[in-house]
Amino acid sequence: MKEKNNELEENLNEDKKIEEEDLIKINEMLKNVNNKKKDGNKLVSLKKYEEAEKIYLEALNIMNKFETKKKFEMDNEENRQKGKEIILTMKNLYSNLALCQGKQLKINEAIQTSSYIISNLDSYHDKSYLRIMMWMIEINELETAEEIKIEIENKFQGEQLKVFNSAFNLLKIKKEDLEEKKNNKIKKYENNNKKININDINNNDYKIKTINTEENYYSNFI
Repeated sequence: MKEKNNELEENLNEDKKIEEEDLIKINEMLKNVNNKKKDGNKLVSLKKYEEAEKIYLEALNIMNKFETKKKFEMDNEENRQKGKEIILTMKNLYSNLALCQGKQLKINEAIQTSSYIISNLDSYHDKSYLRIMMWMIEINELETAEEIKIEIENKFQGEQLKVFNSAFNLLKIKKEDLEEKKNNKIKKYENNNKKININDINNNDYKIKTINTEENYYSNFI
């Protein structure tokens, strides 16, 4: 019985040692990633979006490939805080990546990146929702933008909706502008294809008769 207790204690100590080593590795990884994020942020401030995009991708690659010896469990306060830090760091990296992709007009990639944040990291990430909606308006996908607007209104309430006011207003202006253009085209089409009234016919007959008379006069003269 004593031997079993000793063995159990040794196993617990070994597990604890592995967890401590893993935590050290996680902290080193986060330090490396945050340094890269700072480098990327500096490039963004200089509007060097292509270079910044590469830095953010490198940082995300480090995080996505990172592994611990033991499965990381958020079963205590320290681990829970570390887990939140990991998710927040990854969310910020993906958000900055989406910004760089959007600035380079890689709209489809930017939308996919922002959608990944909403689906996997933060379903209430207002910045991603706002960006997706603005990009949809930019590429004139107004129906999709309207669907996103409805989704936003269902998910966010009260003060939370204020951040979306600019996108909502822009969508309204774009839709009104599109409707006005459609109406102008319809009017132009109707004007080009309207029926000729009796006065027009009479006037045309007069012009034809006049022309024929003139032609006959000149023919006779010749």
